[in-house]
Amino acid sequence: MVITSTGNPYVRMLRSLHAKKGREREGLFLAEGVKPVLEALCAGAALHSIAVAESEKESPSVREGIAQAERAGVPVHVLGGRAFASVSGVEAPQGILAAVRVPDLALPDANRLPGAVVALERVQDPGNMGTILRTAEAAGAGAVVLSPGCCEPFSPKAVRSAAGSALRVKLYEADDFCAFLNGCRRAGYAVAAGATDGENVFCLAPLPGKFVLVIGNESSGVSEETKACATHLLRVPMAGRTESLNAGVAAGVLLYALQRERLGD
Repeated sequence: MVITSTGNPYVRMLRSLHAKKGREREGLFLAEGVKPVLEALCAGAALHSIAVAESEKESPSVREGIAQAERAGVPVHVLGGRAFASVSGVEAPQGILAAVRVPDLALPDANRLPGAVVALERVQDPGNMGTILRTAEAAGAGAVVLSPGCCEPFSPKAVRSAAGSALRVKLYEADDFCAFLNGCRRAGYAVAAGATDGENVFCLAPLPGKFVLVIGNESSGVSEETKACATHLLRVPMAGRTESLNAGVAAGVLLYALQRERLGD
């Protein structure tokens, strides 16, 4: 059966996922496009359902997505042109999207965290959020921890910027950010916070063992309370008159510098 009405309950539910309120109510977020859907299926993400455009259901890439979804027991709904257009959030839809269940973000004990962790303090731009998730995965960080005040990691823009990493990187929320950092210190982690008054990261001796890299708010950086929790303050040296870097870029430079020995091969 093809769903043609934009007022259909399933279509309305998908459309609601473009807003934070809808995502919180449904416990779902959208992954749109052939590659994100296939990555969600391959990553074993908990998919609620898949929607495909009637006009694209016979294209090879969409058919592959449908076949994988059916093997995984994920419901597939076919939407007519107007119905699919009403739920798509991109300018050039590829004819397939998935409603994915939001994972459990409960923070485990510090001793159960991986050896390299990125912690974000009040990072508010979804593009930066997605970029940092993607960079964290690429640089071998096993988890990203969010402080109160961070933007949603599962908004459509963040998911697109993460390019699949939002489905694979372990994400956690720390209700008390300083308590989390202090717990990591007690568990043997170095806590390295990005700060303009810190040590040049390229002059830093490699950190032994485990570490948490803290990236602060785009405008105000890390808070004084977070600085007090840190074992190291690190900066990216800059030439010319540049005063600061985009949070996503800074996170990438700092993380790769800290991981240089582990990624040396």
